Amino acid sequence: MDLKEDLTRKLSSLESIKDCMTIFVKSDKEDFKDQFDEILKMTNYALKLQNRFQELKPAILHESGEKHDQLMSEWQKIQSLTFEMHGLVEQKKQEAKEKQQRTPLLKAKSNIEVTPNKKFLSVPGSNTNKTPVNALKQSSETPRMALSVYKESPMIRKIRPVSICFDDFSFKITQEMFLTIPKYMKGRETCDELNAFLENIIISIFNEKYQLLHRVRNFVKQPADFELWKLYNEQISYFPGQNFITNADVIRKMEVKSIDKRTQSKIVMLRHIAVLQEQRKQHLTCYIWIANPNISTEY
Repeated sequence: MDLKEDLTRKLSSLESIKDCMTIFVKSDKEDFKDQFDEILKMTNYALKLQNRFQELKPAILHESGEKHDQLMSEWQKIQSLTFEMHGLVEQKKQEAKEKQQRTPLLKAKSNIEVTPNKKFLSVPGSNTNKTPVNALKQSSETPRMALSVYKESPMIRKIRPVSICFDDFSFKITQEMFLTIPKYMKGRETCDELNAFLENIIISIFNEKYQLLHRVRNFVKQPADFELWKLYNEQISYFPGQNFITNADVIRKMEVKSIDKRTQSKIVMLRHIAVLQEQRKQHLTCYIWIANPNISTEY
C-alpha cells in the first residue's frame, strides 16, 4: 500500500468519526440537551482535523528528506487524534443509550427519524448526499491505526477502549498464494475459508493482545483483562521485538479445550505461505507474525 492510499484511508476514517458525531448532533437534541454542546464541539474539532489533513496530503506526497519526516510526524499526530475522537464518540453513544433506558418518555432508538443537516455534512471530500443509515453504518466500522501510533496515543489510557484493527496485522491471502499450498496439506479447504480463519481468529487475537498489552496498567480495570495483561507482559521476553501469539491464545479465542486437527492444518498452511512462524518456548507453542502487512492487503 503506497503513501497516497494510506492517507486516503486515514482521511476516510476521520470522515467516519465526523459522520457518527453528526448523527448524534441531529438526533433528538432536545432530549439529549445536556450532551448536545459537547458533541457539537467534538464535531467542529473533527472538521478542523479533516481540513488540516487535506493540507498535509499533497505536501507529504511531494516532499522528501527531513521535510518529509516532519510532515509524517504531524500526520501521525492527526491520526492519533482521529482515534481519540472515535473513542469520545463511542463514550457519548453509550451515555445516550443509558439515558434512553432511564427515561421512559424518550423514543426508542429504532424509531428516531434523522434528517440531513447540511451545516455539518458539507465537508470537502465527504459525501453530502449520504443517508443517515449509510453514515451510521460507515461510522460503526472498526478503526485502524499503526501499532506504533497506538503506543503513543491517548487510547492506551482509556478505561473502556474501542476495538482497533492494527495495520501491522492486515493481510489477505490471494488465490495465487493459496495455490502454492500442496494439495495434501489443504485438502478441501478453500482460499475464502483460510482467509476467514486468518481474519476472524488469528488476526483478531493479535489485535486484541497488542491493544491490551500496551494499555497503561492503572486503566486496565477488569480482573480478567488484568490477568491477561500481566501474562502478556511476562511473555514479552520470549521473542523481543517480534509480535506473536500462543496456542493458549487460540484455545481461549475459540473457546475449546485444545486445538483440533482442522485448526492445526490451517495454521500449518499459514506457516507455508509465510504468514506465521512457529516456535516453541517453554511449554507453549508460539506463532510469530512474519507477513509483510503491505502485501496482499485490502481495506
